[in-house]
Amino acid sequence: MDPRCTNGALAAYYRGSQGNGSQPIMRCEICLKSGMSGNNVSHSNRHTKTRFKANVHKQTVFQDGKNIKVKICSRCLRSVNKSPKFRKALAALAPK
Repeated sequence: MDPRCTNGALAAYYRGSQGNGSQPIMRCEICLKSGMSGNNVSHSNRHTKTRFKANVHKQTVFQDGKNIKVKICSRCLRSVNKSPKFRKALAALAPK
């Protein structure tokens, strides 16, 4: 179970578990960014559905003297050292 959640269903949501054996959603643990859907539009204006996946990576971030493993998007990874908001979010993810 996710240590941040007490409700089992909410923990499954954050883990990205679908319950049917599919892969977990790659979701940024800082800003909760994940994929979105849209359309590919051809020259003849035909629309076909597509998924735009978030640029999320598993990274080990050194924070407050500890190494923390997080799934983090590239935007948040760039902002970790710039903004105190991101440092607080990482501190909340750190194991106690």
